[in-house]
Amino acid sequence: MKKHISRRTIVLSMLSIGILQNFFLSTVNAKNNQLTNYKIGNANAKIKIKEFFSLTCGHCKNFHLKTFPLLKKEAIETGIIEFEFVDYPLDKLAMLATSLVRSINVDSYLDAINILFSKQEKWVFSKSQVEELYEIGKIFGVSRVKFDKIIKNYDLMQRILNNMEKESKKFEINSTPTFIVNEKHKISGNISYEQFKEKIFQYTKLKI
Repeated sequence: MKKHISRRTIVLSMLSIGILQNFFLSTVNAKNNQLTNYKIGNANAKIKIKEFFSLTCGHCKNFHLKTFPLLKKEAIETGIIEFEFVDYPLDKLAMLATSLVRSINVDSYLDAINILFSKQEKWVFSKSQVEELYEIGKIFGVSRVKFDKIIKNYDLMQRILNNMEKESKKFEINSTPTFIVNEKHKISGNISYEQFKEKIFQYTKLKI
């Protein structure tokens, strides 16, 4: 489980390493400068789950590769659950990866995060992390010129941070992954599909 890092800590870290060099971060007009969270499933489902995840988080990876496929097949695709993804990058590299995902076709969002999680050990622990991200970007038709613009797209990073802040005001997020059920119940950490179903039933009295 990856520990929570405050928005201020993330911002200061990025400023110190030059990611947001000469770029003033604020929340002015944040409501008009936010991203829309990616959702899948039945919009009218009685169970709505919101996931806060970071692409460099090992526990998030395990959830997405082991638990999520079962949840998707048995509860999301069958209309029982609407699932919402909240980009919550907790470090510099996660922010770059999130920016990459947010710069490709929205229809490829889920495919992109799946590939990033499945290849996480390769790009996160590489001596050439940014180059490894570029190689993944190429899968989705991202050219070198476009990629270089993405990793310097400070406006996009600001929008990601704004969205993180907006979502964080509603819930106390202490780690990733964290799941919010029907806007009030919290599930934290990488848990098995059976444990996930038990928690859902506990909170909603609905079986999946």
